[in-house]
Amino acid sequence: MKKRLSILLKIIELLLVLVVLFFGLLQTPFGKRVLASQLSKAASRSDNLEVRIGRISGFIPARIEVESIEIGDREGIWLSARQLHCRWSIKDMLDGVVNVKELVAESIELQRLPKKGSTKKPPKEKGAFEPMELMLGNLSIGKLVLNEAIAGVPLEYAVHSGGMRLHESGEFSGELVVSGDADGRVELSAPPGGALKFVAELKALHKPDIGLRGLAGKAEVTLLENRVNLRLNAVAEDLALDVEAVAYVGEGAWLVEFQKLEAEYIDALGLSLRGSIGKERIDLAGELAEFDLNTLPVSGLSNFTGRIGGQFSVTGTLVEPQVNVGLDAMDFTTAQAALDELPHLNFHVDGGLRDGQFSMRSSITNAVSGRMAVTVDMPCIFSLQPFRFEMETRQLMATFKADVDLGLLNGLAFFNDQRVQGRLDSDLVYNGQAKPPLAGHVAIKNGAYEHYGWGVVVRDIQAKMDASPEGMVIREMTATDGDEGFIGVSGQIGIWEPAIPLGLHINIEKANLVRRDEVEAMLSGSIQVGEKLSRPSVSGQLVVDRADILLDNMAPPAPRLLSDFDADEPTHEVGVAKVKTELPFALDIDVSMPDQIFLNASVIDSVWGGDLKIKDAPGGVSVAGIIRPKRGYLSFIGKKFRLTDEGRIDFDGAVPPSPS
Repeated sequence: MKKRLSILLKIIELLLVLVVLFFGLLQTPFGKRVLASQLSKAASRSDNLEVRIGRISGFIPARIEVESIEIGDREGIWLSARQLHCRWSIKDMLDGVVNVKELVAESIELQRLPKKGSTKKPPKEKGAFEPMELMLGNLSIGKLVLNEAIAGVPLEYAVHSGGMRLHESGEFSGELVVSGDADGRVELSAPPGGALKFVAELKALHKPDIGLRGLAGKAEVTLLENRVNLRLNAVAEDLALDVEAVAYVGEGAWLVEFQKLEAEYIDALGLSLRGSIGKERIDLAGELAEFDLNTLPVSGLSNFTGRIGGQFSVTGTLVEPQVNVGLDAMDFTTAQAALDELPHLNFHVDGGLRDGQFSMRSSITNAVSGRMAVTVDMPCIFSLQPFRFEMETRQLMATFKADVDLGLLNGLAFFNDQRVQGRLDSDLVYNGQAKPPLAGHVAIKNGAYEHYGWGVVVRDIQAKMDASPEGMVIREMTATDGDEGFIGVSGQIGIWEPAIPLGLHINIEKANLVRRDEVEAMLSGSIQVGEKLSRPSVSGQLVVDRADILLDNMAPPAPRLLSDFDADEPTHEVGVAKVKTELPFALDIDVSMPDQIFLNASVIDSVWGGDLKIKDAPGGVSVAGIIRPKRGYLSFIGKKFRLTDEGRIDFDGAVPPSPS
C-alpha cells in the first residue's frame, strides 16, 4: 500500500514538474512564438478566415501583451490591431468566470467589412467547455479607425468602457464612452438569444459634419439577424432631425427603408422624406413644406416677402440616380419697410438629372408686368457610388424668352433717381455645338429712360438685335429727345470673334439730352464705342449746337465738415483714403462749341465758343483747348464791362483741369 502511494506521489510530482516546465516554457521567447503560431492556426478555422497573431510578451497567462493581430479573408486584411494588453484573473476561472480586468489596444483599424465565404465549422467535441460568464472590467482603445469603405469618410475615435458582462444564460450588457470625431455614450444590451441593442447619447458630432457640426441627440439601434432598426432624434444648432429607418442586409445586397425622415431648420424650413435606398434601387420622395421667405436668417431676405414650397424625388440606382426637383415661390415681393418696391411675382423652377442629362425649366410671371422663362439642358455624369458629378458645358443648350414690362425695375432702390419704361421681347437660343452658338433676337418697344440727377431724357426707344456669327448685331436702335432730336445706334456687340469684340456707332442729331435747372444742352455728333467689353473705348466728335447755362440756378456747394478737430492740436492731420479715379472706359472726344454757349446770370450775360479735347488720363480726365467769349457783358463792383473776343480761357490738359 505504501509502495502504491509512493508511486502515486511521484506521478503527481512529475505532473507538477511538467506543468511548471510547460508554464516556464511559455515564458520563454521560443514558447511565446510557438503559442502565437498555434493560436493563429486555431483561430484560422475557415478557408475565408486568416488570423495572424504577432509577437506575444508578458507573464502568461495572467498578463498577455500582443504586438499585433491581423484578420483577413481572400481579398486581404480587413481588421488590424496594434499593441494589445490583456490582464485577467486565473483565480476567478475556478468559479466559472472569465474575468478580464483590463483590455487595452493602442489602435484598431477597420478597413472594410469582411467578405462572406464558406466556413468549415468543426464538430462539437465531447467534453467541450460549457458557456461561462465573461466579465470585462476595463476596455480602452486609444485609436479606433473606420476607413472610407465603412463610413464613407475616414473616422477616428477613442473608446473606453467601465464594464461589460456576458452571462452564462447568454444575456449581454455593457457601456462604452466614445470621443474623437464624435463624443458620446453607448449602452449595449441583448437578452438571451435576442437582438443586440445600442442606445447612444451623442453629445457632439465633429466629423463628418455634413453641415451638422455639433449634432447632439439620442439614437437607438437594434441588430437582428438580417435587419437593423434605427430611431434618431437629434438637434444641431438650429436644425432638428427625427428619423425612423430599417436596414436589411443579405447576401451581397442591402436596403434602407425610411419610414420617417423629418428635418426642421430654425422653426421655419421643414423637409420630409419617405422611401428606400439600396444597392440595387433608389426610390425616395420628399417635400419642402411651404414657409415664409423672410423667416430665413439670410442677409437681405428681410426686405422681401413670399411663400416658398417644393417637392423632390430620387429614383434609379446608386450608379445612375435620377433626380427631379420642383420649387415654387408665390407672391414674391418687397416688404413694406424695404426701399425696393417689386410687384408681386411668382417663380416656378423644375430641374432634374435623368439619363445623363441635366435639365432646368424656370419662369417668372406677373399678371401685369408679363413673363420670363429660361430653360437649360446639358449632358452630365452623376453617380452616388462612387460619387461623381461632371457637367459638359461645351454641349450646353439654353433658351431665354421674355415678354415683360421694363417698368418693374422702377421699384428697385437702384433706380430711385431714374425711370425706365418699355416692353422687352426676347427669344434667344444657345446651342454650344452650333456655329454660331447663339440664335434669336432681343427687342425693346416704346422704351424711355430718364435720369433725374443728370437731367438726361431719352424717349421713343425702339431697338432690335439679332444673333449672328459676330455676336449680337443691331438691326435697329433709335430714340428721340421727346421732340425733334434724334439718336441712332448701329453696329454689333461681338461675342464670338475676339478680333471685333465691340463695335458700335452712335449718331446724334440736334438732341436735347441734358435738361437741368442750371443747364440745357442740344447736342449733335458721331461717337464710336469699341474694343474690350470690360473697358470699352469711347471716341468721336460732339457738337454743342446750343447750351444755356443759368448760373443763378446752381446750388451752392455744401459747407465743409469739421471732423477730428482739436483746438489744442491745430496741426493734427487726418488721413483720407485714396479714391480710385480711373474711368470705366477709355475716353477720347473732340468737343466743338460754335458760338452757341449762352452763359446767363445776374452778373453776366454772354455768348461763348471754342474747341476742347477730352481724354482719360491717369488720375482722372484731361481737358485741353480754348474757350473764347464772343460777346456779352459782365457786371462788377457796380460797373458794366463788355467782353471782347480777344480774351480766352486756356485748358492745358492738366489733371485735374486747371484753366487759365
